[in-house]
Amino acid sequence: MPIDTMRGGFPRQCMRTWCALALVASTTAVQAAPALSVDTARVRLGSPPDSALAFMQLRAGRNLFDIRVASPFAASVAVREMVRAGGQITIEPVPDFSMKTQETATLELAPGHRHLLLRGVKPGLRDRRQIPLTLTYALEPGGRRHSIQVPARVIGPRRGADDALDIH
Repeated sequence: MPIDTMRGGFPRQCMRTWCALALVASTTAVQAAPALSVDTARVRLGSPPDSALAFMQLRAGRNLFDIRVASPFAASVAVREMVRAGGQITIEPVPDFSMKTQETATLELAPGHRHLLLRGVKPGLRDRRQIPLTLTYALEPGGRRHSIQVPARVIGPRRGADDALDIH
């Protein structure tokens, strides 16, 4: 049975295998670098006891759309923003939470600014040192969703002046 060869005597089956491996390797390399990374994730226990706030630093090297957060320790997680206008402070929902950037950018979710509100917190949260938060996002509007899971350190209820605006 003759070996199916291309010019130069290289077996055609070997060439197909090599091309398939190169394609898999290049796809894996592209997927290995996440578009979103998270630093210093922490969850502050709230008052009332069925709520908590989460803070973190998000880093992205490209546009990210429709960023959502979930946790098995909360019924829902919403992005909120403190707005100061006319001497008043209000807390508004951020319905379309996205990061639009052409370079690597950092977005801080911090007390007194944008933050996450965890509602319907399960009682077991207070006994833990950390909980998982899952962030999902799209690389283009309406595109395929990607996700990362990050550990968030659980810290006690607010104390001190730095959290004076922490009013949920």
